Amino acid sequence: MDRRTFIKAGLAEYAALALPVLGGCGGGTDVVVPGPAPGPACGRSGFAMGLSPATTDMLAQIAPRDAVGFSAAATNVAVSALPSPSYFDLTDGELLGRYGFPAGMVPPPSSQGNLSSCVAWGVGYAAMSFMRALETATLAQTVDNQASPADLYAKVLAREAGNGCGNGTYVRDAMDVLVDTGVASLREVPYSDSQCVRPAASARFTLDGYHRLAVADTAAIKSALSNFNVLPFGMQVYPDFQALRGNLVYQHAASDRGCPLGGHCMALIGYSDERAAYRLINSWGSDWGDRGYAWIGYDTFARVASEVYAPYLQSRRGPDTFVESDSAHSGGVSALRAYSRPWRSDASGKWATLYFSFLLDDAMVLTGYKLYFYPTNREPVELGGASNTQVLRGSLLECELPDDLFMRTSASGYFVLNLTGWSRTRQRVNLAIFSRFPDPNGR
Repeated sequence: MDRRTFIKAGLAEYAALALPVLGGCGGGTDVVVPGPAPGPACGRSGFAMGLSPATTDMLAQIAPRDAVGFSAAATNVAVSALPSPSYFDLTDGELLGRYGFPAGMVPPPSSQGNLSSCVAWGVGYAAMSFMRALETATLAQTVDNQASPADLYAKVLAREAGNGCGNGTYVRDAMDVLVDTGVASLREVPYSDSQCVRPAASARFTLDGYHRLAVADTAAIKSALSNFNVLPFGMQVYPDFQALRGNLVYQHAASDRGCPLGGHCMALIGYSDERAAYRLINSWGSDWGDRGYAWIGYDTFARVASEVYAPYLQSRRGPDTFVESDSAHSGGVSALRAYSRPWRSDASGKWATLYFSFLLDDAMVLTGYKLYFYPTNREPVELGGASNTQVLRGSLLECELPDDLFMRTSASGYFVLNLTGWSRTRQRVNLAIFSRFPDPNGR
């Protein structure tokens, strides 16, 4: 059940759904592959960058997209069996028009100047501005509708103890700020590369959560992009990338690893199978690349990128099958919304995938989750779970279902998500979020 399906069907209430924070229901082994190990740096970068690359341990704490599903032998099944289209570009006005959206939801390329603030530009200005435009049906073409990279950079520096103006930052910390705190608009906090500002009280731009993707998982990255997501990523930059000009596909030979210039954060906005490349937006101004954009080959991306993330912002207008209960409140955190729906496989016609989304009234630090089906008048069935450590306010969970689930239980009851972790006031949180099945409204 991807957003392209609902958008084509004209169901506007689904237009702002995003891909999951919690990538699957499984507890299988998740192997984290570290980014490229560059050789000694050579020369000085011609452009400012500022990425502090995530460590393997940091990546392991973030919920993945490719978690194992219900059984150890089966991988996570996409919500929709529809394959990703061969081409998708969030700046292509004609393509967006087919889905009922205007061009202009991605902000225009701009420049970070001489400040090492690329993470704030890739995560905040590019990805967050787009997500809010999608949710609010606005265009990210004015400073009122663009997240301030200056405010995000200031808040990330404040979050990273001991860090200071002019230094690089972590993508994860920027994502956490957007979930936990939020940032001001570019009109409220203008950007200048000659100074760092104080964090603003404004929080107009917020996320509900995020998850990571494997840099070599082209299918998952394409699926995320074609489901209307802008994906922040970090990569190792080489001189040939800085020198890129025109509408070319950037390719960096696997054998050429001798001259890295440092880490840089940007955002993916599309892809083309014909070109075997992703489309990206940079923060080096419109004179670089193709007017501030560029193409990067799938294979090259898998080699030079170290991390890529999908932000999550849940629609407040979509269906809701949440059931109020005492267990939906714990540690000062309460569940506000939930929706569950199983989907059949297009190939076999059997139940294949569960879609479960939820929204909390405040951010929490998640440490673990489990998902159950409570059939009417029968024993509950555990569907899976995992342990992670990350900040979230909401999530969309995809989980593989055993095809005989509703044969050995009743076909009605509740899907229940158990979340454990900590509140922002350090209270222990143990929530059980009930979602009625089937949907009494027939959706």
